[in-house]
Amino acid sequence: DAPVAVRLRELVEVELMLPPEPVYEILFGDLADDTDAPLIAIPAQIGVDAPVRENEEARRILRDVVDYLVLHDLELFPCTEDWVVRVVDSEPVVLRRSGADTDIPLPLPESAPQVLGLGCSSEATAAAALADCIRMGPFVGELDSERAVEQFGRTARRLLELFDGHPKFVAYDPVSQARMNGVVKSIEAEPVPVDHHHAHVAAVMAEHGMLGPVVGLALDGPAPVVDYDLGRAVILEGTAAHMRPVEEVPGFRIPAANLAGRDSCRTALGLIHDVLGSREAARWGERFADSPMALHTALEMLASGADCTKVESFGRTMCAIAEIIQVECAPPVARSCGLGRVAGEVRDIDPGSLPPKELRTDALLGGILSEVFRRCRERRSAADTAAWALTSLVRGIGYRTARVAHDHGRSVVVAGGGGLAEPWVRHVLRRTLEEEGLDVFLSRNMPCGDAGIALGQVWSVVARES
Repeated sequence: DAPVAVRLRELVEVELMLPPEPVYEILFGDLADDTDAPLIAIPAQIGVDAPVRENEEARRILRDVVDYLVLHDLELFPCTEDWVVRVVDSEPVVLRRSGADTDIPLPLPESAPQVLGLGCSSEATAAAALADCIRMGPFVGELDSERAVEQFGRTARRLLELFDGHPKFVAYDPVSQARMNGVVKSIEAEPVPVDHHHAHVAAVMAEHGMLGPVVGLALDGPAPVVDYDLGRAVILEGTAAHMRPVEEVPGFRIPAANLAGRDSCRTALGLIHDVLGSREAARWGERFADSPMALHTALEMLASGADCTKVESFGRTMCAIAEIIQVECAPPVARSCGLGRVAGEVRDIDPGSLPPKELRTDALLGGILSEVFRRCRERRSAADTAAWALTSLVRGIGYRTARVAHDHGRSVVVAGGGGLAEPWVRHVLRRTLEEEGLDVFLSRNMPCGDAGIALGQVWSVVARES
């Protein structure tokens, strides 16, 4: 019944910023009826760069952006974002924690060493095993600038200072090593690399106090740019200490991959080309590419293999399918990689319309694309087509995971990764695996995406050394 709901009633999902502190109420309180009221943003932040904290920093960075600055006389620490929580299947699921709650009731073995986990450069968050529990630092965000890296380093070191921590090990993500190397070297501890997808699974194991063995499922969400090291092992097997890759989702190539995060059309074109062939890719590209020259160049890259990056990424696969559906089934709109947002509210899909459970994952992807094109030719709605495609994809991965679990004599599946922030993925995956007689563990009180990587790093090292 909120006034904003009347204006936004047609949208599937609405995000609102609520005032968490009295200062917001004070600053915004008298502006409601003033059409010339200024927009006041606290804390100030440009794009994904780190928030501005200090007065001099504000004068230097914001002088060409704002008309007025509200200054302060405080020592600010930590620099942190707010909580983000969403409801999935009537249960709250934490996507991001702030720095307001650093104590986590996650018990440690008596012999556990002190460990600092630095997470990764996306959704950067530190975590530390100190004394008898694991504590998480505040969410800092994307480390896309030297300022952000410096702030994150201060945050990690401050976490140790607050609890008199002297870590024996500092765990880091090899994918982010180049960007975070300075922070790693600033900690007087033995550096330990922990695989990105292993950490996703280990983070959920930490929340549930599990050491394994288990079958792990790492469903990364879509990243802003393609990373060569993330297109690997979706299905893993092992313990919190050591996991080995078993299988990935079917891969496809993206021409000029460094642009893929800003150009979903290239991602979709690469998927169609490598799954359905060059003729189908050319047909689709002629209708939806930005220009004939751009299409010709991209197809030449795919034909020759020049400047193409192959990815085996759950998130990128969802991005590509979402792009295809949004341009094929609906008039052009402002688009995103959110296949679940296109699908709308989670609902049951007719089981008879879904691919058979015995279908191999490589054949599954081709079948999904062919059916998507057929539905679009019949002018089916984008929402119904996306719901069918997403259910088919997650269900197929779930069945393959169940077969791996049974082959390895495992009864427990632990799933992590940013893809689990999507309600459709959580709902379909849990139902599929439970129907196969498996125990399924997902995150709930800890972040499932990259903001939880540090927790998984810490738990992995603790498991190895205890």
